[in-house]
Amino acid sequence: MLLSIELPTQLQGQLAYFPNLADLELPQTSLCLTPSSAEAQVEMTGLIERMARLEDQDTPSATRMKRGYGLLLSAMLEREKLISSQRDRDATHRLRTQIKKPSKSAQLLSRFAALLAQGFNAQLGVSDYAARLDVTPTHLTRICHEITGRTALALINELLMAEARRRLVDTHDSAAKIARDLGYSSPAYFTRAFGQETGATPTAYRDQKQGQWSARATDSPCFT
Repeated sequence: MLLSIELPTQLQGQLAYFPNLADLELPQTSLCLTPSSAEAQVEMTGLIERMARLEDQDTPSATRMKRGYGLLLSAMLEREKLISSQRDRDATHRLRTQIKKPSKSAQLLSRFAALLAQGFNAQLGVSDYAARLDVTPTHLTRICHEITGRTALALINELLMAEARRRLVDTHDSAAKIARDLGYSSPAYFTRAFGQETGATPTAYRDQKQGQWSARATDSPCFT
């Protein structure tokens, strides 16, 4: 059987490449989604465009902003996948009511991600962020889990650890300085939290990554 398709002249698309944001759990396989609304399409397109404008910026603030935008994009894709699946199964008024519900949830997650992107502080817990968002900690955690599959606390710790790993690899800052800058009460507490997340101490993690880079440099061909 031979099938063909004629593409319209106004067909447009966007290609987004996020080489340093692999831990955001973006889809690993191709998705063919019809946005649930024009607003959803504008929101996702805007996120990609904002990330693209930061593509060549490697400052800590730019990295935090890209990670925040990427987190929100990942959540919105999960939302659109759910909506698409529900739409295929049921086109009744009940489904349309359900489709509207994630909108407010996504808005809350967007505001939460924006707060996280403003800076890293291990002293701030779920209750602190919930108070700034004018919701209860329970509600914030429930929305985060519904959309991302992770609790609010897990998302906070994930971003803290991502920033810690980046600084261990990209800077010469000591583990004590990194712990202090990220708001941990003591280097020992930071080391314990880092070990629970990565299975290694900060020093061991840095040595491992530096060893990998040295091995790559040794294996790379040298042209003269």
